[in-house]
Amino acid sequence: MTGEAHILIFEGKKTDEFIFFLGWLIELPCHQGKRLYLFMDNCSIHNSKRSQRFIVARKNCLTVIWNAPYTPELNLIERFWKHLKETAICNEFFGDVEGLKAAVVRAIVLVMKSEEHRMNLKAGVPKKFSKAA
Repeated sequence: MTGEAHILIFEGKKTDEFIFFLGWLIELPCHQGKRLYLFMDNCSIHNSKRSQRFIVARKNCLTVIWNAPYTPELNLIERFWKHLKETAICNEFFGDVEGLKAAVVRAIVLVMKSEEHRMNLKAGVPKKFSKAA
């Protein structure tokens, strides 16, 4: 509803990182005392038992709206991911994860500065996940 998209960049796509992200979202000052509505796809980390327990335990502040299976065209963030892949990583070789992260962050900053995009991205790069958790 606000057009804001909050992003944390992790090295992997795992349940622990997803749960950390949800906790981070809930704790952001701009979300204090507000209900969060999450439009989520059926990615395995979203449906893991631990993720589901985390979401159910916070039902007082989280509402999940599940996207229909195999319909990424209904999810606005999928268009952003496509744009990000095309502008940050397409036809590029990265010698290490740090180079990849830097390219992704540069692309996100460009989108955040663009007036033609409707999303207002709020991006963060936590310290190494094991230190952040």
